[in-house]
Amino acid sequence: MPATEENRNAAAAFIERQNASGGTNIHDALKEAVGNFQAGERPRYLVFLTDGLPTVGETDAGKILRAVTENNRFKTRLFTFGVGYDVNTFLLDQLAARNYGAADYVTPDEDLEVKLSNFFAKVSTPVLTGLELDLGNLQINDIYPRQLPDLFQGSQISILGRYASTGRYPISLKGSVRGETRTLRYDQNEFPVSSTSNDFLPRLWAMRKVGYLLEQIRLSGENAELKAEIIKLAKKYGFVTPYTSYLAADERDLITGTMPGRPRMPMMKAMPVGGVAGGIAARESVAASVALNSMKDADIALPAANRVTRVVGSKTFTLNNDTWTDSAYDPGAKLQLIDLTFGSETLLMILIADKELASYAALGKNVLVVHKGKAYRIRS
Repeated sequence: MPATEENRNAAAAFIERQNASGGTNIHDALKEAVGNFQAGERPRYLVFLTDGLPTVGETDAGKILRAVTENNRFKTRLFTFGVGYDVNTFLLDQLAARNYGAADYVTPDEDLEVKLSNFFAKVSTPVLTGLELDLGNLQINDIYPRQLPDLFQGSQISILGRYASTGRYPISLKGSVRGETRTLRYDQNEFPVSSTSNDFLPRLWAMRKVGYLLEQIRLSGENAELKAEIIKLAKKYGFVTPYTSYLAADERDLITGTMPGRPRMPMMKAMPVGGVAGGIAARESVAASVALNSMKDADIALPAANRVTRVVGSKTFTLNNDTWTDSAYDPGAKLQLIDLTFGSETLLMILIADKELASYAALGKNVLVVHKGKAYRIRS
């Protein structure tokens, strides 16, 4: 309804007459709400808050997902907020993911009002909606996020992917604002063969990809291929996942390397479509969803912070037998191996001529690094 003063007063009076009793009919509530939207110039947002599980009407999570998504004819953005631990995180995550929105959770020790206020302040001023990125002839794969969100005032969207073609390519971004289509075109975009000026980007991209791979495991269950890809990326780029951690050999302590301000992610398990977790499992399910969503939207490329892992540029080194070893080093690759003595004049001359190699050598007296198709081994 139009947001007139009369209608707002009527809505408030309607809410005041409600009693907090009965069950939770998620299916009918969302299906009716989505169906009430009309076509128009403005973006359409639906905010769904729940502190419970579907207990009335249709309770199968898969059927609820299908009904809401099929009924969402006008691509209404659905934002879900799960309050407390007694919620079906699979259902809330997928409702948001399949309906152009985002999922968030409010634990008992958090202030619901603060989270909602921040959310409404953000969505109150959309800048561009219905974003489409046109990459022209640029060959690109593994791009994240897979579905572009709306852009709001004061926020930014980072899009990361891997490109195969090099050179200059035009890029355009199209979206709508107040019913008008706007296209922003950028012609001078250089895609070099290699570059070290933004060496944090590969790790950021890898974190996002792992987030999506973990989501796939959560949806369909663990398989060897997905698990191997997660471990490979995490080891190469130096961050922790439910399948990787770093063991400090001297103290035998498990170092999680969790990103500051973000919860540690429990081991991913396939969530049954109609399944519900309880007790400690429910807390882990919420923590896993929060951590997973943070990983998929990662905008800070922090590596695992511990004594056996170091990140230099886009490379990750692990302390192995007192040697900082590049994760890209493969003994079976039969690369040319160049042995250098720490502190020698030969090493000094090489490092003066190659600043990038010098940054790796700065790790210590014993370093093994793959650089420009060769393996350099520095030993004290």
